[in-house]
Amino acid sequence: MPPGGIDPLRRIEFAEALGLLQGMIGGEVQVVVNLLGYFFDCGFHARLQRVETLSGADGPVLIVFERAQGIALDPDELVSFAGRMPGLPAAPWLEFHIARHASLLIEPLAQSVLD
Repeated sequence: MPPGGIDPLRRIEFAEALGLLQGMIGGEVQVVVNLLGYFFDCGFHARLQRVETLSGADGPVLIVFERAQGIALDPDELVSFAGRMPGLPAAPWLEFHIARHASLLIEPLAQSVLD
């Protein structure tokens, strides 16, 4: 394991990422949007409610969070990665790289920050 206790990211297919997201449904997650190479990030914590397919089996999806927050992703426009955080060996976190500078991180939380 590299310094900091985080396993290296491994590239995964979007279908595997969807399966991992489905395993997070009902749990609290931390969501962070970053601009790679820039000092910027925006994030929130929420309960993941559902993942909806918007158009066909291989089409875009809508990731819906509690309190009507949502993020739409098109698998044709991103690269999916999975990593593992210390203390959560069975719960990988996901990172989606979108275009050249944006990334979306979805990390399951061990304890509820909303309760």
